[in-house]
Amino acid sequence: MKKIFLLLFVLLLLFCSCRNPEPEYPTERMEKAKNSAVFYLSSSSYSKSGLVALLEEKGYSSEESSYAAENCGADWYKQSAICAKELLEFSSFTKEALIFQLEIKGFTHEEAVYGAEQNGY
Repeated sequence: MKKIFLLLFVLLLLFCSCRNPEPEYPTERMEKAKNSAVFYLSSSSYSKSGLVALLEEKGYSSEESSYAAENCGADWYKQSAICAKELLEFSSFTKEALIFQLEIKGFTHEEAVYGAEQNGY
């Protein structure tokens, strides 16, 4: 009986050692996407969903783009305030219209309200 268990154990070890190892997480592509996210955020403001969409347009997968947005260190409220300031440099808005524009850009309602309030509304 011990020999059978020993044989099964050895077979199990052989089976496990033949399998491909799980990919490291995060993957190299995820880290590249995160670095790209940091770069894009250094030159303009983006909502989380806007950044994910941009990264996907640049060829990163949905998973890579989402990882990058989650791990790039962005403060989405601050990004909303920056975006609101950029919008106000080109046009004037009521508070409600500015919030609407920020929501169109992908900011949550709370982030959009914060962005408007940080710009004097």
